Amino acid sequence: MGMTDWARLEPEVLLLAYSQGAFPMGDADGKVRWYTADPRGIIPLDDFHIPKTLAQLCRSGRFDIRINHDFPATMRACMAERPDGTWISQEMIRAYTELHEMGFAHSVEAWRDNELAGGLYG
Repeated sequence: MGMTDWARLEPEVLLLAYSQGAFPMGDADGKVRWYTADPRGIIPLDDFHIPKTLAQLCRSGRFDIRINHDFPATMRACMAERPDGTWISQEMIRAYTELHEMGFAHSVEAWRDNELAGGLYG
């Protein structure tokens, strides 16, 4: 696969890149570039432990925890947290929403009074 093929954020390209440890990020100049991490961070879900204080917060009723309720809004909220416009671009939101619709990307969201208060996607 040539460099121009990797530059496209199409589902097949994203899935192949992730399987090889690469991920896209928007840079300050507005371009999306590919990166790798060594060591690669992986959250092992089979052995995932929710810290006691987080579990207490979830049970408190302060937030409504939802999964995949509004994936694009979760990404847009993450983008808004970076005022310099880096990391997440509109192109990335489009591409990852497509992955989400295919069942490959998910979001976990905290809602309060029917407003998105926080979340993560991957």
